[in-house]
Amino acid sequence: ALEPMFQAKLEGGNAMNTMHDLGFLYSPYAVALFNKTGETRWRDLALRAADLLTGRFIENGGYFRAWGRMDEIGTDYDGLAIIDCLMNMPLLHWAGEETGNPKYRAMAVRHTDTTLAHFVRADDSVYHSFRFDLKSGAPARPDNYCGYHPESHWARGTSWAMYGFALAHRHTGDARYLDAALRVTRKFISCLDEEIVPMWDFRLPPGSPPLRDSSAGAVAACAIQEL
Repeated sequence: ALEPMFQAKLEGGNAMNTMHDLGFLYSPYAVALFNKTGETRWRDLALRAADLLTGRFIENGGYFRAWGRMDEIGTDYDGLAIIDCLMNMPLLHWAGEETGNPKYRAMAVRHTDTTLAHFVRADDSVYHSFRFDLKSGAPARPDNYCGYHPESHWARGTSWAMYGFALAHRHTGDARYLDAALRVTRKFISCLDEEIVPMWDFRLPPGSPPLRDSSAGAVAACAIQEL
């Protein structure tokens, strides 16, 4: 029943307004339906999504731009990558395996390497976002959209890192990704209290409302199962 919507999202003006989350959408939908049924229309739909996602890759810096139309320059989204985007890389690994075209895997690996280099702090906590210089591609500074502060520790961002690096290891066998997944997972677990469901940010100022994020807990559970 959702097929018309998923088709329309990749067409015309809608395609220009897609964001980083094409993997979030089309891996559990089109790829899963192709694997289940073998019907080529689902394969074609998933490959179109993968191709559209590759258009968000910034070669000069080696990352996928998170948000904003790719033909727009001078917005707050310029040079911005986010930790969430690791969860889109399995779509590209699948596309590479399905087509034999190495470009998909190469982009996924470069983005994952960039994330590993700049998003995971020395104490194994995770930045939500990071900015890169548009001209040189050089790393500029950490940023934040979903956590409390650029130097805070957003729980769901850590769960994306846990799961994203674990899936990257599944697709590549790269031991660095497994190590990163384990490190951020241990950090995540160390921040939990007796309620288990995590605080939405692990570095809230004293007196902040103690709001929980069950979605972060759900993603973390999936990551631990994958590990």
